[in-house]
Amino acid sequence: MKSATAGIAIALLLAGCSNANFSSQHIQHDKHYGQGAFGPGPLNFEHMKHETYDPRLTNIGTSYRDASVPHRTLADDAAQVEGIVESQGFRSGAAIVNGGDVYVKAYPSPSWSKEQTSKRMEKLKRAFEAEIPRYQVHVR
Repeated sequence: MKSATAGIAIALLLAGCSNANFSSQHIQHDKHYGQGAFGPGPLNFEHMKHETYDPRLTNIGTSYRDASVPHRTLADDAAQVEGIVESQGFRSGAAIVNGGDVYVKAYPSPSWSKEQTSKRMEKLKRAFEAEIPRYQVHVR
């Protein structure tokens, strides 16, 4: 019991040893902050109500707020990945989107040598980085 009391006393003593003077006068409020700790919502409405944006340009994921505005879907992203594979001369398998990762199978032409296939595979990876940088594409 003595050790518990001594531990609490030491903790209280150390907690009171601060040189900083924290008062409401020293806190600076920035009116131009973005999202707060709780994201966009009622706590941040005061600074958000004057913002304007084009809803077609925002990436709000698959939880659509306005169904009348055309949005990209995961199927569109998978089709884009398959198109990139085919534009590089490979035959594409199905592209599977899983969060920030895309898994796709690229079938090389049987007429390519191993050296040609490896060079084209590097070119394909660079094409993914340039054309769809929001995903990490895993090619098999």
